[in-house]
Amino acid sequence: MSAPSFRFAVCAVLLALCATPALADTLRVPKNFSTIQQAVDAAQPGDEILISAGKYVEAVDIVGHDELSLRGLGAVKISPPEEDDSFVIFAGFSDGLRLENLQLRDGQQGLFVENVSDLALLDLQIRDTLDTALAIEESAGVLISGLRIDGAATGVAFHEVSQLLLERTRLQGITEIGIDVVASRVVAVENCTVRGDDAIGGVRVPNDCDDLLLRDNRIDGFGIGMAVNAASATVLGNHVRDANVGIVMGADNQSRPSLVIDNRVSHVEGGAVLLTSRRTIVSGNRIAKAGGAFFTNPGSHQNLFYDNRVSGTDIAFQLSSDDNMLLDNVTKSADITLTGDNTMVLGDGPENFGDTLRVPKDFATIQAALNAAETGDLVLIKSGTYDEMLNIEGAEGITVRGKGKVVVRGGGGTAFVVMKCERMRLENLRFEDSDAGLEIVQGVGVEVVRCRFRGNATRDLRIDVSLGVLTDRCRFDESEKALRVDATVASVHRGHRLKGSFEDDSVGLQISDSVVSLVESNRIADFQEGAVFSGVQVFASGNRFSGTLSNMHSSMMGGLLSRNRISGGLSGVTTSNSDGGDTQVLDNIVSNTEGRGLHARASFTIMSGNTVKGAGQAGAYLESTGTLFHANRLQSSGTNGIEAHDSADGAFLLNTSRKNKGVDLQIENVDENVFIDNKLKSIKVTGS
Repeated sequence: MSAPSFRFAVCAVLLALCATPALADTLRVPKNFSTIQQAVDAAQPGDEILISAGKYVEAVDIVGHDELSLRGLGAVKISPPEEDDSFVIFAGFSDGLRLENLQLRDGQQGLFVENVSDLALLDLQIRDTLDTALAIEESAGVLISGLRIDGAATGVAFHEVSQLLLERTRLQGITEIGIDVVASRVVAVENCTVRGDDAIGGVRVPNDCDDLLLRDNRIDGFGIGMAVNAASATVLGNHVRDANVGIVMGADNQSRPSLVIDNRVSHVEGGAVLLTSRRTIVSGNRIAKAGGAFFTNPGSHQNLFYDNRVSGTDIAFQLSSDDNMLLDNVTKSADITLTGDNTMVLGDGPENFGDTLRVPKDFATIQAALNAAETGDLVLIKSGTYDEMLNIEGAEGITVRGKGKVVVRGGGGTAFVVMKCERMRLENLRFEDSDAGLEIVQGVGVEVVRCRFRGNATRDLRIDVSLGVLTDRCRFDESEKALRVDATVASVHRGHRLKGSFEDDSVGLQISDSVVSLVESNRIADFQEGAVFSGVQVFASGNRFSGTLSNMHSSMMGGLLSRNRISGGLSGVTTSNSDGGDTQVLDNIVSNTEGRGLHARASFTIMSGNTVKGAGQAGAYLESTGTLFHANRLQSSGTNGIEAHDSADGAFLLNTSRKNKGVDLQIENVDENVFIDNKLKSIKVTGS
């Protein structure tokens, strides 16, 4: 078979009938046809046109041709005639088109594509374009890889496009916009280099886009490096430099939060990261030599700034919005200006205290010390076991610290209830053998650090209706319900060890109805459910799961599950539908689950770079709408590598599935899915 990319139905039928000779033809230019257009006009579905090296002066019209491939052999240079230079190639209204190794030159537009499903553009070069080098409209299921553009007003423009991957692309000589994404959904732009000459913008995303992933791109020489004004977007691992403004996250039509993670911004005259968006996680970014680092406007509230590093600027943070949380940012003496309400700076705790209230030296009980404590005081508790049910309400700026092994036992009640407290810190305390361990309700800026929980009957730690909460390096043993977060805004949960009892309904970490939560570097083992996320925007990264029945389950609106490691258990990562649930699942490693490795039930999900090995059932099981599933590796599954069931409008690109006991890809009752350049040896189709 000559064409390496087919719509899934054609591909599956041909593979199933592997003993039947292929009916497609190979058309050669100029051997069989003197022009490319003549070959296109003669082509039938499934044909491949091979074009020998040379210069071709023609404008090529590819309209209404299904399952067609054009591939250049050597340097194939196509330029339009002077009397018709509006475009070099126009393609449209077809299903299944592949263009590979062609050089397009000197057109008003280089390549214009309209209304194509199943489109692959590989190793194209477009040079010296007056307007837009590559424009794609009203298309779905698109792979663009190895594109080179040199000289254009706009490099790449997407309008009403869905399930698209643009990768390994290099744009230079751009005078206006590098990559323009308009009215599109489920789009990934990865590993691209965009260079302008004092141009307007490197990446521009207006407010009518949704479910975007922009990662590992390099943007140089623009007024604004990246302007992202989408309903939901992840901006991850990019490098922006030599710009007036680095990254701008907008707010218009923002239905779900966004993430700005692990980016580098340098040599920027103005602000490095500007937020007019709300509920954004800004983490792990590195800012150097900028007019200022992080800015918000008054409407950009409920953001989390975590583990960012700033150097070479006088302004680290200038936040004029409300309800933000700052944690572990390194600013090197740069100014921090916080003019909004309820913005908290958490982390190391206070260095200086008012009075130190010692238990039992000064107070016989912990409760007595809490009752006497005032703002700025330290309650210091000597090693021992304290049979008390503690309660504190309305306190501000108090630190409660255990010295040695301090055990609090609440018996049949809750060991410690913290109600309506602000800027309170609990350190090195143990909550054991109670009905419940620690409960924080309506807290603002509360920190729980290096505490231990063991043997509590109903739950260990619950946080409810709070703002700006840190739980750090705690340990949970023999837990039924270890850590639960409800209706809370801006919280970080990191470095914990959670070990359950594996009893029915046991849960390690549950975040529900909350906004902007970060879950990092936790170890979770021996629960029925390891981590359960619902609500709005969780960023879970670097966590390890073992011996857990259901490891990680997300039904949240927005969010990112990235670089987690899962070993054993029944299921690996599951995404379920919520109100527009669009969790992105990137670069996770899942091994030796009894059931499925990845399970996508949520619509409009991006799943990329994940590795699944040794799943007892399918490596990946997809029953969703609008999924972009690309560059995943599935191996040694107990049944099939990839299973697509009752799904629609998805794109499966560049995946590898091998050494599975069943087939590498099984398709059942699916509609309008696209499969391009996956490494598969066996396919089974039923009811599609």
